[in-house]
Amino acid sequence: MNNPKKLNNLEYENTIQYIPVKIYARIRKNAILTIVDFRVYMSVITKLLVKVLGLKWKESKKKKVISIDGKVQAALEEIDIELVVIADAKTWISLQVVNLASKTILLDTD
Repeated sequence: MNNPKKLNNLEYENTIQYIPVKIYARIRKNAILTIVDFRVYMSVITKLLVKVLGLKWKESKKKKVISIDGKVQAALEEIDIELVVIADAKTWISLQVVNLASKTILLDTD
């Protein structure tokens, strides 16, 4: 929560800074080091990791996404819903597939 402070009798709020965290998640019984960031708008996965995991995709409806490296690029494909397990918590997410040379997944906190 933002805590109001007073400076020269004027009330203001501190802004909260969020730091991305790396956690292990399971996708199709594979332990994957994922990046979880409260600031991202959608979950993104690289095409290389999609192929390694054997995930199925369809053509993406999104035209542009901010990728894992912070650059704007086209979303190549979209994975509708995939089961992701973090600790013992199960959640279903949709992913936008981008073309990067790394095997990375960035999860939003929707």
